[in-house]
This record gives sequence, C-alpha cells and structure tokens, in this order.
Amino acid sequence: MKPIIGIIGRVDIDEDHYQMFCSYEKLRRAIQTVGGVPILLLPTQQVDYYHLSNHEIEELTEEEEQDLIQELVLCDGLIIPGGYRWFTNFDLFLAKEAVKRKIPVLGICAGMQVLAILETEGQIIEKIKGNDPHFSKEKYVHPVTIVPHTHLSKVLGTSTIKVNSRHRYVVHHVNEEVYQVNAYSIDGYIEGIERKDGQYVMGVQWHPESMAQFDSYARKILEDFIDETRKLKKV
Repeated sequence: MKPIIGIIGRVDIDEDHYQMFCSYEKLRRAIQTVGGVPILLLPTQQVDYYHLSNHEIEELTEEEEQDLIQELVLCDGLIIPGGYRWFTNFDLFLAKEAVKRKIPVLGICAGMQVLAILETEGQIIEKIKGNDPHFSKEKYVHPVTIVPHTHLSKVLGTSTIKVNSRHRYVVHHVNEEVYQVNAYSIDGYIEGIERKDGQYVMGVQWHPESMAQFDSYARKILEDFIDETRKLKKV
C-alpha cells in the first residue's frame, strides 16, 4: 500500500467566477512520481474563502475541527503547499494537528511560513523590500546554502543547491527552541526549517515539486518525505 498524502486545497476561481478548491498539478504529479497517493483536503466551514480576508473569517467550531481531523487521519503525510493567496485558519489547524499526531509534514513556500507561525509568537512574516530577487518564473533563480549537520544536509549531501523562487514574503526568525534553520539564501533570508527533536516537520521556501522532473536535489527532498510517510504507514 502506498502512503496517502494529504494536500491542503487552495481556493481559486474559474473563468465563470465559480469558486473552487484545487491543487497545483505539478504537486499532484510530483507526489505520484515519488510513490505517494495524493488526496485533497478541503475546509469544513461554509465560508467564502476567495473574497474574505483572514481576519473576517470566524474561528473554527469544535464540530468543524473534528471534521478536519477526520480528513487528516486518512493521511500518512501532510503537504502544506504554497499559493498566490495567503494561508487560512484551516491550514493552521491541520498543520497543528498533524504535528500533534506526529504525521510527517512538508511545508512549501507559504507552507513553510505556516509551520514557523505555529511555534512562534508575534509577527514573523515580512514582505521583501525593494526589487524582489525571489520571485521569478525561471527554472533556477538563486543559490541556497545548506546548513551542515541538519537533516536536510544529510538528505541532499551537498552544501549548496540552486533553487527556483516564487515568493514575496519571508520568515525573519523562528522559535529556536523548536526549529533549526537548515538553509539560507545568499542575501541572508531563511530558506528552510526543520524540527530539532527529530520529528519530521520540514519547510522549504522554494518549490521542489516544480523541479522534481529535472533536478535530483528537489526529487531527493520529496523522496525523503515519502520515505518518512512509509514509516507511519507501517505503524
């Protein structure tokens, strides 16, 4: 049996202005390529997520939380994807519950920021000032330095990689009691985090799912995540 990978859905709107929740196609295909079975996790609130901002959305009720947990327990791993819109309350809840239940979690771009927020008080996200060298549609945008003796460094087996980059916001610090920063950009921004206690909770600011077909390091990150979910599958 292959591991079931829950992907948090992202709100969008079609050409007829009907709202939908969906997954990026490259993410779906990348998970299948490395041996996972992707499923979409959907919100349980009756909320207009597309037009409302986060502060306008009511807190989850106990029933809505329990419904989300029913979705989550179907999964052997959780992916918190990036997106052009901000994450919402059900992202945070699913991430918190996955960590609590020791389900492997991979946060991508905004998903990494979700993981950082879970363990850190105060405002830790800021917009990149001036000309943004971190948002481009190029296959490779900038190098990333991998911190030695981290789990990520063991997975990749190198000290530097080149990554794509499609973000305008960054995490300027993390809770150092919980997280180890495992990667930095050349201009000093945090590009990756992992839990210090050994539990598989990994975040990267770039998009390995978009590089998996042509970049061995990106593929290694996804394969490592799937390997961790297989461990849970055997329990």
